Amino acid sequence: MKLSQLLLREDFYNIISKTIGSNSFFKDNFDKKNVVFNCFKHLNIILNKSLDDDVKDALVFEYSLSKSPLKQFLQNIYIKVIFLPIISWFFSDKRIMLPSHLSNYGLVPGNHRIRIFESSLKKITVLLKDKEGSKYIKNDIDARFNNNLSYAPKILSFGSDWLIEEFINGVPFNRFENNKSNKALEILISLHTKELINKNKKNISIDKYLNKYKKELYLLVDIIEENNPIKKEILSGLENLISCILSHNITEIETSTTHGDFQEGNIRINSKNELYVLDWESADNRFYLYDVFVMLSSVRTGIGLEKAFELFFQKVDEYQIKIDRYSKTSIILLLCFEELRFHFSEDISCNFFRSGVNSKITLNKISTFLNSVKII
Repeated sequence: MKLSQLLLREDFYNIISKTIGSNSFFKDNFDKKNVVFNCFKHLNIILNKSLDDDVKDALVFEYSLSKSPLKQFLQNIYIKVIFLPIISWFFSDKRIMLPSHLSNYGLVPGNHRIRIFESSLKKITVLLKDKEGSKYIKNDIDARFNNNLSYAPKILSFGSDWLIEEFINGVPFNRFENNKSNKALEILISLHTKELINKNKKNISIDKYLNKYKKELYLLVDIIEENNPIKKEILSGLENLISCILSHNITEIETSTTHGDFQEGNIRINSKNELYVLDWESADNRFYLYDVFVMLSSVRTGIGLEKAFELFFQKVDEYQIKIDRYSKTSIILLLCFEELRFHFSEDISCNFFRSGVNSKITLNKISTFLNSVKII
């Protein structure tokens, strides 16, 4: 999520100051002296004027990419111009003061975490935002560090509220146009399934699964103000979906460690045509098909659930992905529940001005879709 969108939902500039001041990564290296940083909200970066040219060049490379040659040309010129020291202050949307020990870093805001680039461009430090849940660091570490994934950046070190990972210099895959791109994605899905999903599969009863994650969702809903009518509607919609799942004779569910947002926007392809999956903050235990659904269905592009599921089942057949034990209806219900879990996590936080609006929208979309396919 870009800084321009973050500013609409939270007091981000105050959050970043509190994060820098409280995160344990800086406990032995904190300078009370402040320096100026320029914020570019539409590029989603915050830079100090003394940042090395190598870092700026890497950011220019990534942010000026487009499938349209003309658009890429214009973006390239624009980004190079706004990074010129003399006029960068003029193009920046805001200037903020941050501790001087961050002078050699570039900052990239995110949903639950803040990424900071070092001048060497060899590694990235990921900081948990102030007041965000520890799972956005812990689950990430458990998924990557414990599984030694060949297609993910290596975690170099970590703490309770931060981690350091290797820097991946590459092209965002959703801006990459190549005749071999479908094959590359097929290979990546196969790797992801082999190295993470199949390795961590577990069978649990549907009752245990729903009870566990119902509690998780209720804790999130508790963050919403009591006098907010959305809260009652969300709880009602959640209970209806759980009742629907229980009424369809699903007795067991296969769960596994998942990325959670396994889509093209979180993939980089380097000069050797190697694919790397980034942004593991949503890693968690889910229905084992969830990551494959997110990738194959293009659901993150906003195409709607009906088209997303149509595309998913079509590509499952095309890629010859074997699915045993589950009826089509069961798969749809379980994936809808996982979509709800993901969107609750993205939409509800004590840092937000208002929580729950998008969760209500997601519930309404799921209900409308399930009605349209005559599941409820």
